[in-house]
Amino acid sequence: MKVLIVANGEAPPEHMMALLAAEAEMIFVVDGAVNFISELYQPDVVCGDFDSIDEPLARDRFPSAEFIQLDDQEANDLEKTIVLARERGATNINILGAFGKRIDQELVSISLNLKLHSELAITMYSQHEKLLMLSPKCARQGMLTTRLNNNQIVSLIPFSADAHVSLTGVKWPLDNQALALGSAGVSNCALGGEIKLVVHQGIVAATFPWS
Repeated sequence: MKVLIVANGEAPPEHMMALLAAEAEMIFVVDGAVNFISELYQPDVVCGDFDSIDEPLARDRFPSAEFIQLDDQEANDLEKTIVLARERGATNINILGAFGKRIDQELVSISLNLKLHSELAITMYSQHEKLLMLSPKCARQGMLTTRLNNNQIVSLIPFSADAHVSLTGVKWPLDNQALALGSAGVSNCALGGEIKLVVHQGIVAATFPWS
C-alpha cells in the first residue's frame, strides 16, 4: 500500500503535495504539519504528541481524520507515524516535510530511512530533490530505475564502508565501483533518459531531482 506522510518540516510546494496525495491510498499528517496543509487534502490520520497544534481547530478543519495521540518520548513524531503507517499496511511511503527548520530533525529523518529501508520503500522529498536508501536486501532489492533530463544531478552517498555500486545513464558511469565514505559519488550528471542504479553491497543513499 502506498502512503503519503506529511511531516512538520518545511512546507512542501502545492504542486508536489497534489501529485503525491493523488497517488496515495492513505495520507498521514504529523502533528504540526496539520497547521499548513490545505483542506483540499483531507488526511486519513493525524498523529503525534499534539504539542504543536490547536487540536479542536484541527479537528474542525479535518472532520474525517482519525486523531491518534502518540506520547512515546523515545521516538520523534515522524518515526511514530512511520511505524503506525506500517502497522496499517504501508509498504511504500513518500514523505514530505522531512527536511527544513532543524538540522537535528533532518539527520533523524535520514537515520529513520537508514533504519527502516530494509522493510519499507521510503522516499523523502525536499523542495527540489528526493532521497532514498538502497542496499541488496532492502525493500527495493538494491535497484532503482528512473528517468532524468540532461545534466540533472544524481548523487550517491555511501552509508557503509563496503559500498559497491553500478550506475548507467550518466556522464561518469560506474561498474561495480567501490564508494569510499566521503564525497566520491556526489554530483554525477544524467545524459538525459533512463538512469539505472544497482547497489551490489553496502548501503547507499541516492539523491536526485524529483521532477
